[in-house]
Amino acid sequence: MNLLDPKIWQSPECVGLNRLPARATLFNFSDEISARKVRREFSPWVADLNGVWKFRYTTCPGELTADCVDPAAADASWDDIAVPGCFNLQGYGKPHYTNIVMPWDNLPPTVPDENPTGIYRRRFRLDASWQNRRTILHFDGVESFFRVYVNGQDAGYSKGSRTATEFDLTPFLHDGDNLLAVIVVRWSDASFLEDQDHWWTAGICRNVYLRSRPRNAIADVFAVATLDDDYRDGLLKIKFHGCLAAPPENWKYQCRLYAPDGQAVFFFCGSGGSRCQRRR
Repeated sequence: MNLLDPKIWQSPECVGLNRLPARATLFNFSDEISARKVRREFSPWVADLNGVWKFRYTTCPGELTADCVDPAAADASWDDIAVPGCFNLQGYGKPHYTNIVMPWDNLPPTVPDENPTGIYRRRFRLDASWQNRRTILHFDGVESFFRVYVNGQDAGYSKGSRTATEFDLTPFLHDGDNLLAVIVVRWSDASFLEDQDHWWTAGICRNVYLRSRPRNAIADVFAVATLDDDYRDGLLKIKFHGCLAAPPENWKYQCRLYAPDGQAVFFFCGSGGSRCQRRR
């Protein structure tokens, strides 16, 4: 029995499953000083998954079986591979350069049956402070189609090699060791849209990390700054998107704008239902 249905990476209408909505880059921090550094390594709520993973390679995804993502299956004999990194730059297949001609004769959206595929596995443990929160898995980029399994359970899939993708892993996690398995298929229907003057590669090619957030938190921020005709005064509008459809009553927020020299320009606070809007 095949682990993956080839229709999912050859159907343009299937762009992803269980992906979280796209958002601006945003991390949770424990204090304002750390937050102002705007770097995830200063947050206790980010766990880096870059490094050495276990890896298995096959030239055809139809050869995959369920033991590839089974936590009970041994992987000590698997190869080691660096993440982030393209697997065809680490001895598994070869990169391919094209200008305007695809690497095969198939018509969209089908791709060849011989389709280089990598299976990545890594175990991790969550810090005790992450309990009773949501755990989000973040990929900065994977080429081209990939599917994620956590402790043997299907957590979702995505296409789009140069875009960030996130999944909520909370329902699949448990205490102790957790197994993250990622299957990466090199060619998909998305490859036709990505065709351009470039090198084709494959694998987990950008950063991977876990982030923790409260169950009710700011999911996204949309800021618009405009200037008056004299270019001296302007209006700043900030719109928040919460993680829950209905935020709790009487919730409050604070906004602080800093100048390039680090000085606070203004401070603004509000409560649920109000808009953060300030003119200077």
